[in-house]
Amino acid sequence: MLRRVDIERFWSHVDVGEADACWLWKAGVDGGGYGVVSIGGATFQAHRIAYAISKGNTGLNVLHTCDVRRCCNPKHLYAGTQLDNVNDMCSRGRRRGPSRTSR
Repeated sequence: MLRRVDIERFWSHVDVGEADACWLWKAGVDGGGYGVVSIGGATFQAHRIAYAISKGNTGLNVLHTCDVRRCCNPKHLYAGTQLDNVNDMCSRGRRRGPSRTSR
């Protein structure tokens, strides 16, 4: 459960802009370029926390409609399964390595 102080600290690290723009994470990022935040001694991806604050924690993956890894705008985030995540990655041309069909 996120405390009010955690939520306030989280949003202080987000460049909140126009409603439809990407709201970029201003603090640390992981090796994949996703924003990261520490809460209660654990590290989380920032976009997952933004989603949990605004829409609740579903236990699913949190995907970006904008394809910007540091974006925390809840309007750009949606929950999906791992299959949804893989399909999104492939449809946007972000798959690395050999495709399954090339075997």
